[in-house]
Amino acid sequence: MDRHHLLLLSLAALLVACPRPSRQNDDDDTTDDDDSGDDDDITGDDDDVTDPPDCVDDAFEENDDVTEARVLQPGSYNNLTSCPFDPDWYAVTIPAGYRLTVQAVFSHAGGDIDLVLQDPEGVLVDSSFSQSDNELVGPETVTEESTFFAEVRLVGFGGDPPGNTYGIAFLVEPAQ
Repeated sequence: MDRHHLLLLSLAALLVACPRPSRQNDDDDTTDDDDSGDDDDITGDDDDVTDPPDCVDDAFEENDDVTEARVLQPGSYNNLTSCPFDPDWYAVTIPAGYRLTVQAVFSHAGGDIDLVLQDPEGVLVDSSFSQSDNELVGPETVTEESTFFAEVRLVGFGGDPPGNTYGIAFLVEPAQ
């Protein structure tokens, strides 16, 4: 695994370990404080602010790690959702003498998505960490039938609700 990927994984683990501040209800009678979630009666203060809606998982969940990777056939899959701190893993088997290219298609404005490809032993084969729309890994040629694992991870949060929609394509073609 390259240093950049390890750094991203470490950062993601750190962010998961640091929970969001909770909104606590206080029972004071102060009408002009800024305690989020309290019982003030002032309209328009920050007590009226609610948390944004949660990111809605797609139909392939739970596929949050390589052991839960969703097994897919070569082809394209659309209307998927990448949520914060919730990677998506996919597995695809490639016949001997073929090559695999994987592309994640999304709008960067909705949140930055990265794409990683691992071989059957968990070794990083290729990765794409651009700061623009879409990510592409491969092509990876195989000499014997192999199952590859693709990870899609939201690393730049955007949107309301947080998360980003994407499509993923597994292109399998004869090696030249």
